Amino acid sequence: MNCRERRRHDWIPFCAWRFCSKEETFGYLVAGILKEYRGQGAGTLLFQAVEEWAVIHGISRLELTAVTRNTPGIALYKKCGFQVEGTKRNSLIINGDYHDEYYMSKLLIR
Repeated sequence: MNCRERRRHDWIPFCAWRFCSKEETFGYLVAGILKEYRGQGAGTLLFQAVEEWAVIHGISRLELTAVTRNTPGIALYKKCGFQVEGTKRNSLIINGDYHDEYYMSKLLIR
């Protein structure tokens, strides 16, 4: 059974975001899809839902960071309209190794 055949609440993506005060109209996203649900459209649907909610609530910009080695995640974010704004070098230590992250964003209201 793929993601599109499951009821909306049955698949296991998650998304958390931080929206600031009314003066700051951006949202910072943290999202993930369990491995067994990747490549089935769950991430695309998740980001579409987040974007719809953000536009309704006056959010003009979505932001996230992605480990530069996360090729599938970066492909999803780009597919959903996010662009790389810069690189945060040696920002994380994973299993004893330093990793860079991309700063990415999407403007919703131009």
